[in-house]
Amino acid sequence: MENALSDPYLRTPLEDFCGIMPAMGWLTPPEERGRDMFSKIARALLATALITISASNSVVNAGPIEDGIAAYQAREFETAAGFWRAAAEAGDSLGQYYMGFLYEQGQGVERDSNEAIRWYILAGDQGYAPALNQLGLMFADGDGVEEDDAEAVKLFRRAAEMGSPGAQWNLGVHLNSGSGTPTNRLEAYAWITIAATQGHALADRLKLTLEAELPLETIEQGLEMAGRFWDLYVVPFQTK
Repeated sequence: MENALSDPYLRTPLEDFCGIMPAMGWLTPPEERGRDMFSKIARALLATALITISASNSVVNAGPIEDGIAAYQAREFETAAGFWRAAAEAGDSLGQYYMGFLYEQGQGVERDSNEAIRWYILAGDQGYAPALNQLGLMFADGDGVEEDDAEAVKLFRRAAEMGSPGAQWNLGVHLNSGSGTPTNRLEAYAWITIAATQGHALADRLKLTLEAELPLETIEQGLEMAGRFWDLYVVPFQTK
């Protein structure tokens, strides 16, 4: 685990938290990736960063979500699970997402990929895009389900169209490599561009790489497509 965290593709949690799917995949074919260890770490960093962000954005009046965040940050995982379970069972999509994360990581509960998937699906069905992104990563890695890049791409696309920069990055990566979907570097460039514009550090790096490789005409078409995607899949989800 320590060696994995020192890998250059895994940056600091807050640098690349937006859907940090294993970055080694964007330059190597799917069959050559050593994805499992890296992507599990990456998913944990992503979800932990989202917990940190939720805490910074929480309202003054505490509720079960905020109480759970406080407990989690104090490493009182069982207490956090109790708060979040109450919220999740009451239908709160963020609570459902956090329960999925706890089951995926085995924090405060026994690790159970099936339970993680169940909670992610419930949160995703309510329109919580990060849950769909995490679920897509589980399918990409074969964590609790049979590895299925095509299903992962479907989930990434759903989340990308709901404004998730991480999912936009993951979708672009798969379109660029042809993993689980026909290769489409034009569309890949468009998704990577809007993820990069929203501050996704890995997307910004890949965007520069693609601009050095793609014909100028493709880049121009990709920017036009990115503009359309921005209006459709970013603007409606921006916080007022």
